[in-house]
Amino acid sequence: MKHALRHRPPSSRASEPRDSVELDGDLRIVLDNLPVILWFATPDGRITMSEGRGLTSLGLHSGELVGSSIFEVVRDFPEVRELVTRAFAGETVTGTVRMQDRWHEYHITPRRGPDGQLAGVIGVSTDVTTRKEVEEDRDRLYRAARRAHR
Repeated sequence: MKHALRHRPPSSRASEPRDSVELDGDLRIVLDNLPVILWFATPDGRITMSEGRGLTSLGLHSGELVGSSIFEVVRDFPEVRELVTRAFAGETVTGTVRMQDRWHEYHITPRRGPDGQLAGVIGVSTDVTTRKEVEEDRDRLYRAARRAHR
């Protein structure tokens, strides 16, 4: 995926995020076709990128969250808020959380600048609802089989 992410130079227009990226090639294909969300946030929690087909399961569109506070976006989801807070504290975190009627697996990691200071966080969320439903069905069948053999 070489060259899939290219930093754009800071814009002279105040309306554009200063820490934005352009997506192209293979990464754009992945984000458009898999149930994932890729997002970046600045040290103060401002979302500078939110892309991916996974947004549609939450009723959102690519780029719709840009400019929003990640802390406001996850306000009603305490498990996600905890993961985000831990990432902003410098920890790489992973967790699977139910949001609305979908399950999402989160991977969030701090981004460091050349000086080693926190430059923000990058998060990837994958819709794993189908996997969770299959696991629940498997567990239900296993319990039923155990009861039948007693």
